[in-house]
Amino acid sequence: MKKALLVQSVVDCISAMIAYWDKNLVCRYANASYLEWFGKKSEDMIDKITLPQLLGLLYEKNLPYIQGVLGGNAQTFEREIMLPNGKTRYTLANYYPDIVDGQVLGFFVHVADINDVKLLQQELAKSNNVINQQNKCLANFANVVAHDLRSYAGNLRSLMTLYELAEDEAEGTAVIQMLKDLSEGFSSMVEHLSDMVKIQNHDKNKYQPAICSHTFQRR
Repeated sequence: MKKALLVQSVVDCISAMIAYWDKNLVCRYANASYLEWFGKKSEDMIDKITLPQLLGLLYEKNLPYIQGVLGGNAQTFEREIMLPNGKTRYTLANYYPDIVDGQVLGFFVHVADINDVKLLQQELAKSNNVINQQNKCLANFANVVAHDLRSYAGNLRSLMTLYELAEDEAEGTAVIQMLKDLSEGFSSMVEHLSDMVKIQNHDKNKYQPAICSHTFQRR
């Protein structure tokens, strides 16, 4: 008796949900965490409530795994569970068949709360997506810069060649003017690229939503 009470105390201290359902899907055991998650009392659940009654609409989603474990195969799957307060949490569920003399008498349930891990995975996925987008933008920016620099470098070489081949001062002066124009174009290109960098690095969180209809109504 003392040993049973000790085991019960230990299981009730575990944060994971632990339960046992017989082959008729009647609850025969549920630890404190299991009862707390579903907002049930032991006297209202043990030997009384069925799995369809407990899970409600969630039962249909879990049915393939229930059928699988009653067929003698352990099941593992992730599931969002809605708490009595209306909030949802991510869980990792394990169903283990209770097999005696080749017959499945029921199954053990172990459900772990993986909400923090799942949320972290989602944040990492968002961060990776942002990084990938930034890498694409950086690659595009690098391609634009390389193309423009090659273009200006080619034009500069051509003008320098023309200047060296100029037959008189007038031709040389004309080439010098073209070099000045090229320099101005290059400076403008650098400013444009600088503006692009500023736009890419601008903190989008600083933008505030505006209700345009109010402005139009005033007019």
